Amino acid sequence: MASKGWFSFWESKILLVFIVASLGLNVAYYLKVQDLSQALRNRTLQETPILQVGDWVPDLRARHLDETVSSIGFAQPTMLMVFSKDCQVCQANFSNWTDLENQIGAENVLYVATNPLQATRDYARQRRIEDRTVLFAELSQRDRAYHIHRVPQTILIDGSQVKAIETGVLSAEKKERLMEAWSKAAPAPQQTASQDG
Repeated sequence: MASKGWFSFWESKILLVFIVASLGLNVAYYLKVQDLSQALRNRTLQETPILQVGDWVPDLRARHLDETVSSIGFAQPTMLMVFSKDCQVCQANFSNWTDLENQIGAENVLYVATNPLQATRDYARQRRIEDRTVLFAELSQRDRAYHIHRVPQTILIDGSQVKAIETGVLSAEKKERLMEAWSKAAPAPQQTASQDG
């Protein structure tokens, strides 16, 4: 008499069907979770407030490249160039930012990186913008007060109020809008009176 195997022919078939069904349910569950996760991400992006002209922003809690933290106010007009070193569009924007900087003066420009400190430090050194590059010291301020969820952004702030904001690569039209807003915000250059004989 032949020894009996672990399972009869029909038991093996039932077990196989059970395994395939379990696998199918697991795959379906995984895909459903992925769909829900993607939907949640999309909804979050749609519901995330975007910084608008006229919005008020608090002083920037800035982490400097030497690791100190300070508060930067915007009593005077300041152009914020918000970037990530890993963002290709940001890289394309740097020549445009340099043009803006040459027009308004480096002292009126602040580069704000979204990368970790060491990566930002290396990148700023490479770009030669170490003296005017900072990071957000508080992620909550970056997300909730300045609403930075996408880069690049170019933001003109004066008196703690957003006067102009452009996202993405700066086209000639966007640069023109920023410069127009700058000319309204920035004080006119002082002229020295000529003295006669």
